[in-house]
Amino acid sequence: MKAFKGVYSELLERYISFKRNLGYDFVDAEYAYALFDRFTIAREETEIGVTKDLADAWAQKRPNESDSTRYRRVMYLIHFSKFLNEIGYESYVPQLPRAYKSTFTPYIFTHAAINTLLEEFLIVLNSKNDKERLVPFSATVAESCRQYQRSLIFAQTPEDYFFIRRNGQKCNEKTIYEWFRKMLRRCNISHGGKGLGPRLHDLRHTFAVHSMVKMAESGLDLYYSLPVLSEYLGHQSLEVTDKYVRLTSERYPGLLNDVNDICAYIFPDLATNEAD
Repeated sequence: MKAFKGVYSELLERYISFKRNLGYDFVDAEYAYALFDRFTIAREETEIGVTKDLADAWAQKRPNESDSTRYRRVMYLIHFSKFLNEIGYESYVPQLPRAYKSTFTPYIFTHAAINTLLEEFLIVLNSKNDKERLVPFSATVAESCRQYQRSLIFAQTPEDYFFIRRNGQKCNEKTIYEWFRKMLRRCNISHGGKGLGPRLHDLRHTFAVHSMVKMAESGLDLYYSLPVLSEYLGHQSLEVTDKYVRLTSERYPGLLNDVNDICAYIFPDLATNEAD
């Protein structure tokens, strides 16, 4: 269960446990309540009991938010407000927004297209936070990998390291880094010196930021796109993904409209003491 920190933290945990004991998986709802928890922190709510002002503010449509997402957010607050009333905390129960009608038409892939999509991919085992994922890549990358594999004198098993030295042992991290520096020089990409990068790991950060840019340019609902990116990157929480929102905003100013409005209640800025 997510760690709630606002004034409703204990009651949110209690309500979610109650619903799960009834057999609901409540994954989508838990995410919505985590956003609500951060929203109350950003508003500096200190008293238990949902007011009309709080409910109205929560029901406002966010930048880049779809009607269906807003509908679900308000629906979850309605359920929680009713729960609070039942246990003795007087709370305002808002009205659902006007029912939305989906205009989405699903794209049906052909069997040939599906086979093409699934033909070239890498299965990564025991990656960050012990997660497993599929990494699709282009046909040219796949062919380069096959050429490399054919050049080896050792037969590889799925459990072996893919990139190995000629003696069959895994590549030394220092050697990989040295080759990365050579590639930077060949591409005329300057290096800031020790500890300043670019680092090989920055390619991962680059992928995350470029994905954020693509989602924003496509007009996707960032509230439900962020968890997808977070899961793909193997993050344990949305807080870790926060830096990519900030990096995207700084690298592409103006791309994320009012990024603070989009993310303030997801990742609230906390007051800091200069002595810290």
